[in-house]
Amino acid sequence: LDIIFEKLSRYKYPVCFNFPAGHIADNRAIIMGRNSILEVEIDQTIFTQ
Repeated sequence: LDIIFEKLSRYKYPVCFNFPAGHIADNRAIIMGRNSILEVEIDQTIFTQ
């Protein structure tokens, strides 16, 4: 993850890891085409649609 974060850190968009979405038991739906906000801080990540 450190390598990925290092490569992406030059960009101004938020990056988070271990987000509960996808093919896992406790996942969250991300609706494609809907406006979204991803707020990433050291101790929390907030995703709203």
